[in-house]
Amino acid sequence: MSGRFALLVGVALAMPSLAQAQSIPQIDWSAVRVSGYAQADWVVFRQSSQDEVNPSTREPLNEDRFVIPSARIRANVDHGLVTGMVEIDANTLRGGQVRPIDAEVSLRWPARAPVAGEAYFQATLGLFRTPFGFDTQEVAQRRPFLGRSLFSDALFPGAYDLGLALRGGYRFFNYSLGILNGDPIGERAFPGRDPNQSKDLVFRIGVESNRASPFRVEAGFSGLTGAGLHVGTPPTKDVFVWRDVNEDGTWIRRRFRSSGARRPRRRSAFRGSRWARICV
Repeated sequence: MSGRFALLVGVALAMPSLAQAQSIPQIDWSAVRVSGYAQADWVVFRQSSQDEVNPSTREPLNEDRFVIPSARIRANVDHGLVTGMVEIDANTLRGGQVRPIDAEVSLRWPARAPVAGEAYFQATLGLFRTPFGFDTQEVAQRRPFLGRSLFSDALFPGAYDLGLALRGGYRFFNYSLGILNGDPIGERAFPGRDPNQSKDLVFRIGVESNRASPFRVEAGFSGLTGAGLHVGTPPTKDVFVWRDVNEDGTWIRRRFRSSGARRPRRRSAFRGSRWARICV
């Protein structure tokens, strides 16, 4: 009798643990790839550096220092038709900062890209590199220089923007089309945001030689069109001012000045286009 009771108790204890084990989904860690890098600089001498602070922003003007321009860790997930990426950036350019710099989800076809190529069609949603030019889309680990060109930094500060992108390729031909907010994460005014409802349209069409070859030639044509923002002004009331020029304390009519009310000026949008041909 005691043996049967022990057996029943053992089965009853084992069954809940078995059910819990079956309900927990198994993670395929082979589909996850983690990478990263760190860049540390020592600026020994810079002519524009001063032992002073900016009177407007109170930011230090000294640039002769140790600095970490970028330290990133990235995780890629590949589940065939669906892929994802999350990248975190940390730097000390303006104090210690930690921010997401790449967060995207993609749907592609075919599920596995051809050898030494890319998917024929891929739709990406989230925060990703702006599909313009060559070095704007270049991965930092593969870039031969530490920074991007001044041309790319001027048009797209920070390189990453929020939006929807369609890209793909076939053999030597590749294309990229993006609908973006138009304010990359490196902008000073509205980083990573969009002050107007208009979206920017960015595209790139290119050709390249065989990717499997150690020597590769690539050429492309990129374009951008979108709308900017002129900030409006708030309304004001009538103002009545009296100025005693000779300081005699006498009320004279000609010394009074009236300033009329100003109507509010609504914000206005201006459209602009930028076109560039980049060959590498």
